Amino acid sequence: MNNHLFQAGVSVLALVSAETASAQVQAQPSTRTQQPVEATDPAIPTVVVTSDSDASTPPFRVGQGVDSGTSTYDDKSIQSRSAGTGDVLQVLKRSPGVQFSMREGESRGDMLRNLRPSQISISGGRPSENLFILDGVSVNSQMETLSPTLSYGTGRDFDSVAGASPQTVWVDSDLVGELTLRDSNVSAEFGRFTGGVVEITTRNPSSVFGMRGGYSFTSDDLATYHLSPSYSGSEREKPAFDRERWNISADLPINDTMGLLAAYSRQTARTYNTYAERLADLAGGTVNETNVSETYMLKYAWRPNDDLTLSAQITHSPYTNVYVSNSGINTRADSQGGGTTARLAANGGHGEADWSLVLSYAFADNDKETADWRYDVRGGLEPWCLGAITVTCENGMVGAIDQRQKDLSLKGAWSQPLFGGDLRTGFDITDVTARKNRHIGGVYSFAGTTAVITAATGPLTSCASTTDVSCFEGRYAYNQKQVYSPYDIEVSLQSYGAWAEYQTEWQGFNVRAGLRYDHETFLGNHTLAPRLSVSRKLPWDIQATAGLNRYYGRSYLGYAMRENLPNQLRYGRTFTTVGGRKVWGDWILNNVTLAQQYSSQNLDSPYNDEASLNFTGKLFGGQWRLGGVYRKGKDLFSRSVAETYTLVDELGATRTYSRYNLTNDGESTYYGVDLSYVKPWRNHTFSLSTNRSDTKYNAVDYYDPTDDDSAGTTLVAYQGQVMSLLDLLRKNQRQNFAAPFILNADWNSRWFDDRLSLNLGGRFRGEFERIESTTAFLTIDGTRYRIYDIVEYKNSVDLDANLTYALVRGDHEVTLEARISNVLDKIPDRNAGYSSTPWQLGRSAWFGVRVRY
Repeated sequence: MNNHLFQAGVSVLALVSAETASAQVQAQPSTRTQQPVEATDPAIPTVVVTSDSDASTPPFRVGQGVDSGTSTYDDKSIQSRSAGTGDVLQVLKRSPGVQFSMREGESRGDMLRNLRPSQISISGGRPSENLFILDGVSVNSQMETLSPTLSYGTGRDFDSVAGASPQTVWVDSDLVGELTLRDSNVSAEFGRFTGGVVEITTRNPSSVFGMRGGYSFTSDDLATYHLSPSYSGSEREKPAFDRERWNISADLPINDTMGLLAAYSRQTARTYNTYAERLADLAGGTVNETNVSETYMLKYAWRPNDDLTLSAQITHSPYTNVYVSNSGINTRADSQGGGTTARLAANGGHGEADWSLVLSYAFADNDKETADWRYDVRGGLEPWCLGAITVTCENGMVGAIDQRQKDLSLKGAWSQPLFGGDLRTGFDITDVTARKNRHIGGVYSFAGTTAVITAATGPLTSCASTTDVSCFEGRYAYNQKQVYSPYDIEVSLQSYGAWAEYQTEWQGFNVRAGLRYDHETFLGNHTLAPRLSVSRKLPWDIQATAGLNRYYGRSYLGYAMRENLPNQLRYGRTFTTVGGRKVWGDWILNNVTLAQQYSSQNLDSPYNDEASLNFTGKLFGGQWRLGGVYRKGKDLFSRSVAETYTLVDELGATRTYSRYNLTNDGESTYYGVDLSYVKPWRNHTFSLSTNRSDTKYNAVDYYDPTDDDSAGTTLVAYQGQVMSLLDLLRKNQRQNFAAPFILNADWNSRWFDDRLSLNLGGRFRGEFERIESTTAFLTIDGTRYRIYDIVEYKNSVDLDANLTYALVRGDHEVTLEARISNVLDKIPDRNAGYSSTPWQLGRSAWFGVRVRY
């Protein structure tokens, strides 16, 4: 930590010296202003909450009227409320309709190193069902984003990637100029989502030369830990970690009409795996568990006249995720994440009309590199592995995979006055190509049974071939080989969308009626999504808004990939005795594991029907909003029960195997009621919001069977009685991303002539109960049943504090900052009880410095 403090101190002193020198030669203070060269893309007009004081910053601007489901966070709000991690989505904890994972704060090494943006649920949707837009470019993954066998995607799974995210490209919060959330009453302009819409717009180039930079850090020295209450084992070593964050940007005006913005940011997170390091030291290896997230951005804007703005942008956001297993050596998996977007845009006017045209390209890179071999060396086969024969000890890891997605898109919009109202129309065309492949030649895993390991060791062990990598002359040999065959799978689809909406005043009502058409070649469906929003002003300065909307989701390509995976082949062998030596010879195929087969024909597109009602008004100089949203999801993707079929495998044997169908049997129900109030007062802004909701899905994700299929004939024991699992679980609320009660509070203030800024943001999550499976069984009338019982999830409080102090102001600015998470030092998830990593992160702090010239 001393190195971090030294680096920050040197930066401050250098800039203070620069400011002093500059002040000595400047007779007049600068009066320059920061004016953007580029105009933002046409946006939906909103009526926003205004403050009677410029000294404090409200959390967000609330859209009214037909845009009642829109909230906008500007750059000032983002800077004062963003977390030290640079994840801009964390500011959405002020929005009552957004849910975050209950697992935040757990301290497994892969989670302490995780630099991906938060996964969020909007209005009851799953994290993968949101629409993310970065500078006008859709950045949504249509592939697997987490390992199916390891819910946080560490990289251990042999056939899944680990660095992916529902967002294929993301940027540091320091580069964000505006974030817009749409959780209900969404315009027909936006499609292919059943959750919500998050638009992230990076800041525009300035017409005045300038530079900005920042550095911040945190580590386990600046954090506290707590043992999970559900953990009953012996105390384990506390996790050690450190994280650093850098960013720099330059505004480079070319002339009065042309400007350029160049920016770079980098964040690193390292954990210290002492057990793995000890194993590596014994074997002469090294361990380096460091994740890296970077952003390179170049943004160009040119306004040749008042009616035309041209812009070009490229954003490269690579991410490296590292995983090292504790069970041996050479177990490192390097997973790629993030990707690249490129954008060419033209915005202009023609008479009273406005238009825009955007050509964009997005590339997501989710490669995973590991060793192409794995040896089971338990039982002391190698001197660095001292474990018993039943303890896992390995050399290597299998699972190297490439997974990539490319999106090429063209979209346009036109708006103009018409018959006393406003008409907006547009289109979008996208070509998506997804590819997944394993390295040519395949990968191998060698193992042996307990008896064989014992029999195949010793000086009499002999190898029939000198190139046999699974036999070690005079030491030991393996009798089992698992082969993961190579493959190269490519799936593509084209999507076409068109939309139109008309907004006008009619009989005292403000009406916005829209219709969206979508067609995707993967499912082959044609969908029409009507959108209607009506608002009216009521007495006492109250405005009421009602909406009826339908949202269709997008295709998911994970099933198409799994459909084409090759079979897994297992080989075996025995030895022959020659001259008293045990000679291990050729491998013989003895088992075939068939890939799960999926069928996805004749499916409907999943959709959500939404009804919403909102009221807004003014009270005591502030603004309140009371709203309700009801959504019913239909035709959601889920997995069917297994169907049997036969085929002839590589051994020539006829096999009976199970096949799963991708179905539309998934359903969901969500209702949420929220109440919010924002009040500016002198140099303060106070806000309070609360949400009461209920979220139910009959299939948690795409690979889950629906309750009707999986639980209808299953009997379990509950409170001493035998009952159907379906009847028992039918009333359960979804567990993660679905807390029934949320209370958010925010206080922002400025002091000492605006030098000191303070923001406190708190979130209370109410307790709730769920019926879940236990590890116990109960025998009733001679039959053994799994016991289900009530699991209580305790309430939790999360309070964060951000403090900034302007040490130097003027042409050269130096600002010190402290960003503290979990100020009250609470346990994030009392139900988490991992035996290997039982610690949870309590209070933690980031310290840093920002400079501006």
